[in-house]
Amino acid sequence: MSDSRFIKSSYSEADGECVEVAAGAPVGVMVRDSKDVDAGLVRVRPEVWGAFLGHVKDAHRD
Repeated sequence: MSDSRFIKSSYSEADGECVEVAAGAPVGVMVRDSKDVDAGLVRVRPEVWGAFLGHVKDAHRD
C-alpha cells in the first residue's frame, strides 16, 4: 500500500503515540501504527470508519 497517503492526526503526541489513516483507497480506510508502519494495517469499510468517528466525536462532546 505504498501508493496510499497516510496522514497523522493533528492530535498526535510529540512522542509519536498515534495511528495513521489512509482514506479513499479502493479497499476502504486503512489504519496503521505510526511507530511501526511495516507491522501491517487494519482495513475497514468507509461506513464503519464513519460510524467510529461519529462515536468519538460524540464522546468528546460530553
